[in-house]
Amino acid sequence: MSMIYTPDDFNEDNVLKIRTYLTLIMVYTLKYIGILLLPNVIPSPALQKLAHSCFDLGFWATSLPAIALLFVTLRRVPSSGKTARWLWKNGQKLIAGGLILDVLMIVGYTLIGWTHFDELSLVFLYTDLALLFTLWKSHYIRDVFAEFPEYKAKK
Repeated sequence: MSMIYTPDDFNEDNVLKIRTYLTLIMVYTLKYIGILLLPNVIPSPALQKLAHSCFDLGFWATSLPAIALLFVTLRRVPSSGKTARWLWKNGQKLIAGGLILDVLMIVGYTLIGWTHFDELSLVFLYTDLALLFTLWKSHYIRDVFAEFPEYKAKK
């Protein structure tokens, strides 16, 4: 551990709790799935146009690491298997990889003319870069992904 933590920072399995901002980072990386589903919740021509513009399997690929990690977050218990432990151990890299892929796709698609660089693209680009910086600099995030409850077989 690179920082000193209080007992309140740990859960019942004696590993660091997942703070809200880490969960929000993972939820943010699901933005393209959210944009696609939003017109079903709030019918609007503008939202349908936005969902249509973001409907690209490449952009959806940026969400895959977060989907896996959100499931692992729910299963971060002593009885979890090797796959969950591997995903968690590499979680910081997986989220960063999804964000880097998103940045590369926004820039690449704009350069080759597949998409138009608009205000939303700029917001996504800046947010991705800010979150990458947060992932890189945060000792807490690094320490959270370094810990997983010790294995105990189910009874």
